[in-house]
Amino acid sequence: MDMMYFFKVLARRMWLILIVVLVAVGTTYFFTGNSEKLFKSTARLTTGIVDNPEDEGKYVHPQKIDGKFNNLIEILNSRVVLNQLAYRLILHDINNAYPFRNANPLREEFSNDKLNDAIVSFKMKHDTLGTLSYSDDRDRMLNEILRTMGYDYDALRAAIKAERQRDSDYLKVEFHSENPELSAYAVNAVCEEFVRYYKSIRTEQKNSSVVFYSSQVEEKQKILTEKKDELNRFKLENGIADLSSQQGSILQQIRLMELQREDEKKKIPTYQNTLDNVTRTKAEGDQSSLELQEKNRRINNLRNEINYLNDKYINGGSKDKKLYEQIEKLKIELRNAINEVTIASNKGDNKDFKTILSESELNLELAKVSVVSIDREIQRLRTELAILVSLEPRVTTLEREITMAEEAHKDAVSKLSAANAESIRSESRLRQEEIGIPASSPEPTKELVFSLFSGMLSLSFCIVLFFVLEYLDISIKTPTQFEKFTNIRLIGFLNQINFINFNLDVNFIDINLESIFHSSNENPQFETFKQLIRKIRFEIESTDAKRFLITSTREREGKTFLLISLAYTLSLNNKKVLLIDTNFKNNTLTNMLSAKPALEKHFNQALVKEDVITKSKLKGIDVIGCYEGNYSPSEVFSQTNFHNLLNDLAQHYDFIFLEGAALNEYSDSRELISSVEKVISVFSTNTVIKEQDKSSIAYLRGLGDKFMGAILNKVEMKNLN
Repeated sequence: MDMMYFFKVLARRMWLILIVVLVAVGTTYFFTGNSEKLFKSTARLTTGIVDNPEDEGKYVHPQKIDGKFNNLIEILNSRVVLNQLAYRLILHDINNAYPFRNANPLREEFSNDKLNDAIVSFKMKHDTLGTLSYSDDRDRMLNEILRTMGYDYDALRAAIKAERQRDSDYLKVEFHSENPELSAYAVNAVCEEFVRYYKSIRTEQKNSSVVFYSSQVEEKQKILTEKKDELNRFKLENGIADLSSQQGSILQQIRLMELQREDEKKKIPTYQNTLDNVTRTKAEGDQSSLELQEKNRRINNLRNEINYLNDKYINGGSKDKKLYEQIEKLKIELRNAINEVTIASNKGDNKDFKTILSESELNLELAKVSVVSIDREIQRLRTELAILVSLEPRVTTLEREITMAEEAHKDAVSKLSAANAESIRSESRLRQEEIGIPASSPEPTKELVFSLFSGMLSLSFCIVLFFVLEYLDISIKTPTQFEKFTNIRLIGFLNQINFINFNLDVNFIDINLESIFHSSNENPQFETFKQLIRKIRFEIESTDAKRFLITSTREREGKTFLLISLAYTLSLNNKKVLLIDTNFKNNTLTNMLSAKPALEKHFNQALVKEDVITKSKLKGIDVIGCYEGNYSPSEVFSQTNFHNLLNDLAQHYDFIFLEGAALNEYSDSRELISSVEKVISVFSTNTVIKEQDKSSIAYLRGLGDKFMGAILNKVEMKNLN
């Protein structure tokens, strides 16, 4: 939208806008000035949210603090708190000799018995922090009493305003009413009831927490005891004292038994060698007595040493491995010495040889039996160890469950301790810091502020409304809009003339054009039209063309009047002008200038051109008229013949103008374009460029230099730019 045009629209509607603004300002000033005077009383509460010792040294997000303040404000505005305020106000007005509001309407509507019953109910509701419902008949009556006195929830909610004071720890509470005493009493009462209700819900929350965590501790303790009993029962059933110690003891026993088995296995080859030696030396002779005596002494020494070391090994708990190995080594030496003595003795004594042989065989058999016995003991110990290993997952699971139960029990005990500490901690820090006092003067009604705001709002509304209307209006009103919408060059535009003094039912000659172009008149429409048509005349004379086609995209765009006016202003410059009516669909030009309809006869009946031309009453202007019919130019004459006629006429006239039919509906103008040098299209304002118009405009632009431009007709004086 052209902003300059929009500003002109606003300027033209200035008085209407001014009237709307003045009405809005006056109405607002009247109603605000006559509104009821209100008195405000303010109280202040300290919350302890910002100045909380528990948050000392901690960063608390401002959004969290704002959330806590919003919660307090919602509680203060809750139905529970405001109902408590309503109870106190209604009890004051009923029982007090000087009520805040007139209680006579209440006494007229309700009997004394009902009022006395209501007083009892209100006191009970206040003492128990009760609220009113709409399902109980008694509560409905109490609600009706409050509504009669203006103490119902909606009325009190509208009168109370609570907000945080900037970034402080304070909560400001305001109450507005028509009575300063009522405002002061109500704001203090609502703060008291708010603190009372808030402390009650805090106490209830604390007690609920202690009871809840106490039950949690009992439950966790019960689970812990059950898990411990289950573990003890399992150990008792499976003979388990300490699973790890038992497993270690069995492993130690297995290792010792394996060592003993290896020792016994080592004895078997020794005993076998003894038997082999006895057999091998059976036939050998006796040794000398000195040699036997020496060997016997060695045997006695070895026995004494073995006995001494064996006592020492036993007294030491049989755990000294080196001492055990030394004893075994001495035993081997003793056996070998005994074998040598035995063999040497048996050389002379067959009975001793047999005895030694029997003892060796017995020792060999005992060693083998000992190995088998040790193997059985090792197998038993391994079986017992396997049983303990199979029981280990269950024991581990039970022990893990006991650990988890202990942790859960400790957590519950910790939470219970915290709840107990919270319950015995000091009372809530919410308290009334500043009491409300009666206001000495009513609140300003701000008539001027509201009136100014109303005026600005109405002004903005009018501007937006006119802007929307103009934006939605896509009709052409100004030359600038025309060029923007059509992208066609304007060679000129003409203003709208009020023909109220012209009788259009008679011939056009009856319109006194001289009153427009010659007389000095005071009619601004005529004067403007005269100047604008002269500009178009200048554009026409600036070309080297003689033959012009005046057409339009649609009918009734004002082609005929423009054509006659243009011809007249050219004749004033001593130009000889010929007008040819080729608009067979609407021969207005022929009728307005009283021309003979002879164009068709010239081609059909071969009339000479002198018989075709009609001289009009306007000096210097001739006309060739036509009949009105449903046919096109190509059906009346051939292009060549018509072209020759125009060439012949051009020798006698300075300018020849043809009026063509509308481009949107007919093809007449398209058939005539080849016979002229320039084409001019006429458009009128207050029309909307539609798709059919766009097609015709595209056709005109496609003519190139032959299309001279457009003339915008019927422009209102206020839209000339």
